[in-house]
Amino acid sequence: MARPLRILEVISGVAPGFGGPSKVVRETCAALANLGHHVELLATNADTTGFLDRPIGEPLWEGTYQLFLTRALAPRSPHWSPQFVSELDKRIGNVDIVHVHGLFSFPTSFAMRHLRKHGVPYIVRPCGHLDHEALRSRATLKRLWFEGIDRANIDNAVFIQAATPLEEREMRQVGPKAPVLVIPQGVDVEQVPGAARVVEGEYLLFLGRLHPIKGLDLLLEAYALAPSLPQLVIAGPSLDGYREQLVATSKRLGLENKVRFIDDVQGPKKSALLRDSRTLVLPSLSENFGVVVVEAAGHGTPVVVANTVGIAEFVEQDDAGLVFSRDGKQLSQALLKVVNEPNDRWKGGSLRLASRFHWSATALVLESAMLKALGRAHESVPDS
Repeated sequence: MARPLRILEVISGVAPGFGGPSKVVRETCAALANLGHHVELLATNADTTGFLDRPIGEPLWEGTYQLFLTRALAPRSPHWSPQFVSELDKRIGNVDIVHVHGLFSFPTSFAMRHLRKHGVPYIVRPCGHLDHEALRSRATLKRLWFEGIDRANIDNAVFIQAATPLEEREMRQVGPKAPVLVIPQGVDVEQVPGAARVVEGEYLLFLGRLHPIKGLDLLLEAYALAPSLPQLVIAGPSLDGYREQLVATSKRLGLENKVRFIDDVQGPKKSALLRDSRTLVLPSLSENFGVVVVEAAGHGTPVVVANTVGIAEFVEQDDAGLVFSRDGKQLSQALLKVVNEPNDRWKGGSLRLASRFHWSATALVLESAMLKALGRAHESVPDS
């Protein structure tokens, strides 16, 4: 039996409002711990508009792994945290490998730079931060940060983890020297049997951060082209007042009675929204994976996604819904087609898609890549 790995997972923040990356890092920790490895997660206490109400500077057991939060100076990126430096120093002499999630933040960028200095092997999962659309946001600042700090960080990783072939292609555009490996991330689909219905009547759903990169302006334009569509529910936390812009766009398009906005939802409410929706829509300009797509599919709900979403090719392969090129007319036609099909038309394909990304399979792929990177590929999986 192999000696369990000592794995440190690093991310800037774990608050649910940060979306897919914060969910995936927690599930990664649990999945690797369930394989018998010793896993610790180091992050700041930053939240989207404030700070997590959790103890700072002490170990927090999250079932099978340990979470340690440091104090961020502000909730906004880049999440400066002097305490993070000392806590990382305490750990780097006692880990086999570090798994870093994201770029362009103090915790992740500093961690990789520090690990390089001390010769500690690390993997980086960019979380879509190298996608062309993501790089266009605050382009000058990101270019300076990347060329000054994060290019050397990704070049010196033992490997770079891409969630999908689409993300791999995007990464290769920046010319990293480190190998890029496609390692699918798992997704835990939280289903809450008997969860009370949140929205009455028939509706289509967008669920996620309200941010320009999510393509919600295109979704509203597509809705205006198809008056027979049922109501649209847009659920998720708003960043930088973007919800108000979307409300104004809805009114301009005459959709004020067709579009309903809901605050961020978790637990039973989130499960009910996904379960009862006719379809989930993800029209993002750029999306390295699309965690919410798998969550919807796990509820048997069909999905309509842009071809710029990393998981789109698997939606087509599994017949879990429809993929459209980013065009308002194409999107409206796709939505109408799904709505006009019987409710169970896509259910089998949706469930196939969800099973493809179950942690029972994806965690083994990640573990194997870690062992190979450390020269331990011959070793067996530890007993859990």
